[in-house]
Formats: sequence, structure tokens, C-alpha cells
Amino acid sequence: MAPATTHTTLARGGIIGGYIRVMDMLSRLSAYLACAMFIAGVLVICQMVFIRYLLGMSTSWQTEFTIFSVTAAMLMGSPYVLMTGGHVAITIVPDALGGITRTIMRLIASLFGLGFCAALAYASWIYVFEALHGEWTTGSVWNPPLWPALLPMAVGATLLSLQYVAEILRGRAEHGSHYLRHYCRHRVDCTHGHWHLSRLHWAVFHCWRCSMIAAFPSSPTSVKPFLTALRSLALSLSRCLF
Repeated sequence: MAPATTHTTLARGGIIGGYIRVMDMLSRLSAYLACAMFIAGVLVICQMVFIRYLLGMSTSWQTEFTIFSVTAAMLMGSPYVLMTGGHVAITIVPDALGGITRTIMRLIASLFGLGFCAALAYASWIYVFEALHGEWTTGSVWNPPLWPALLPMAVGATLLSLQYVAEILRGRAEHGSHYLRHYCRHRVDCTHGHWHLSRLHWAVFHCWRCSMIAAFPSSPTSVKPFLTALRSLALSLSRCLF
């Protein structure tokens, strides 16, 4: 007996499924790196408090390092937050509308987010390369090179853009992209090696067959199957689209 093939298996297979899995893995790795950066910032803050208030010594690099590390953690962790649906969103209108309207609104919002993140990634990489080739520094007492502090912004925005693409392709209800299922309800059953078409395909085929009979009628009652097929086609279209 051949294994049953489902819509989910088909959607997650091939190039699209491989791309989604790779992006999920990269987003998780980015989240681990963001956690490490955030912990480093917290530890440096504790060290700065200890040195300044207990030992009475001055600090030079701790504040700047903490700002860079915590900001980098926020940017590098954003792809994972998008993957898990943790971003703040106001969904009063989509939830009230429901159905295909909610799916379309989520898709439009994802496309707007993708455009913004792609523009941010493009500008960030230009900024990084300018800081690298120009040998820019922060201009503070510590005065480190500026490009390492800008690099997480470029990498994070790039991963966030790619994760947006993965979420659009994923086709899950919690992330939007159920539009394919609303318009293409292909139910394939390969249990015994037979391909069973959906009601819509059957109705279209039956309507075409009966139209041939009606075009060359052998009796006046030949038009009745054609009208029955039209009714079946209308019902199937309404079930498929709504």
C-alpha cells in the first residue's frame, strides 16, 4: 500500500519546503546568537556597576558595549520572533472579518513588511560597507570601529526579509497564506494508486461532456443533463471559492 499524500506534505516538499526548513534553522541559530549577545550585555552592566560603585573606578567601554550588544540582540532575534508569531499585531479587523478576507489582509501585511525589511537590509549593507572602507569609529573614549556594531543590523534585516518570504510560502493559518487552499482544493488520494479529482474538476468535465450531447442532440430530452451539469458546476464553484 502506497503512503497517502496530503496537501501539507506536498506544500512542504521540494524546493519551497527545503527553503522554509533552512530559514527556520537559520532563525533559530540567530535567536541563540541574540540570547548570547543579550546575556553579554547584562554581564557587562553588572561588571560596570561593580567597578564604578564598589571599587570606585571609572568605566570607559561598558556603556557603549551594552548598547551595541542589546541592540544587536534585538535585531538578530527578530527573524525567530516572526517565525513563532511573536510580533505585536493589531488583528481586530481581520479577526472580525474572517475567512478569505482575513487571509488576504494578512498576505498584504506580510508583503508590506517584506518590502520595508528588504529596503532596510539594502540600506544597512551600504552603511556597513561605507563604515568598513572609510574606517569609521564611534568617536567615544573607547572609540572602536563602527562596522561591527552595524553588522547585526544588516544581517538581522536580511534574515528577517528572508523569513518573511518563508512565512508567505509556508501557507499556515497562523502566519497567513491560506489563499492557495481557498482557490485550489485538489484532493489527491494515492492509497491505491488512483487519482481522485475534486468535485470542481468532475463538474467541469461532466458539463463539457453534456454540452457535447446538447450540441448534437438525439432527442429533445438531451438538454436536461446539460442543465444538471451547470447546476453541479455552480455548486462546486461556490464551495471552492467560499
